Amino acid sequence: PLQTVGADWVKAYENGSYVHKAEARHATIAITEEAIARMKEHNQDKPLFLYVSYTAAHTPLQPEPEWLAECEHIPHLWRRQYCGMMVGLDLEIARLTKSAQLILGDNTVLVVTPDNGGSVWFGGLNAPLRSGKLTPFEGGVRVPAFALDLSGKYLKTGGEEMTHMFHISDWLPTFLAWAGASHLVSGLALDGMDQSDALKYGLEVRKEVLLELFTDKESHDQSESAAYRKGKYKLIIGNIRDPHWYSEPTQDRVSTSDDSYLARGIEKFIRFIEYFFGNGPIDVPWDIAINMVLFTKYAALAGRQMLLFDIEKDPEERQDVSKYHPDI
Repeated sequence: PLQTVGADWVKAYENGSYVHKAEARHATIAITEEAIARMKEHNQDKPLFLYVSYTAAHTPLQPEPEWLAECEHIPHLWRRQYCGMMVGLDLEIARLTKSAQLILGDNTVLVVTPDNGGSVWFGGLNAPLRSGKLTPFEGGVRVPAFALDLSGKYLKTGGEEMTHMFHISDWLPTFLAWAGASHLVSGLALDGMDQSDALKYGLEVRKEVLLELFTDKESHDQSESAAYRKGKYKLIIGNIRDPHWYSEPTQDRVSTSDDSYLARGIEKFIRFIEYFFGNGPIDVPWDIAINMVLFTKYAALAGRQMLLFDIEKDPEERQDVSKYHPDI
């Protein structure tokens, strides 16, 4: 395949200036090493909030050869490459954690959280949950996350699992509570809620959450959607970009509940151009084929929908119960 040469890397500074350069390191390694450099530069007499935004396992799926070697047992190319990206991410997060403890000390909390579910047509998988990124189904909005408290002061110890609702916006007030600085956002009516008691004592803080809300004027494909969870029920109204379920492939193709000619034809087309050009140069055409062609077709076929799911009984969202609960 054709290979791209060089990579554009940006160093941005608080005064608004920035520098472009060609970065030879893999992005996952480069981000780790830059984060470690920031920790070393930091004045240890002051608190530090360090936001480390890894790009893995986003496309293009280009793991280092030694990472990919750990995944050779996986039959599907995209899943294998995605696995390689995750192997690298695991290694680098471990290195970041050890460096944080060494440089910043034990009064440190590390939080690892995604922004959305995996992209099912780009190597990701959220099984048994339904669908994935760009949808309000559980595969798109319910994600694994973990936190490590090196001090033992802020979180329950012993590998405790939290099953209560937690939204990404909750981290800001939670971090401020840990730092004794909640007054900084007093009166701002934040969407996020302080979850420090939930993480320390297992209390339920959040009972509802707005999962998605956009109009056709705000979306890239003129779709619209609203999704809201309260208690055990989730309500979805609008266009559904991808209504399908996915599972771990047993052969070299996406394992989806949609076996239509369109889905298979698009996958074959992407694999064909990927073979000749590599997955870096075709990243944008790949994105267009899935998000603007396949998902637009799905949304058009289904039309505007109103769905209601009992998430506690039906986490895979297979039974729409809206007709049984018109009051909701």
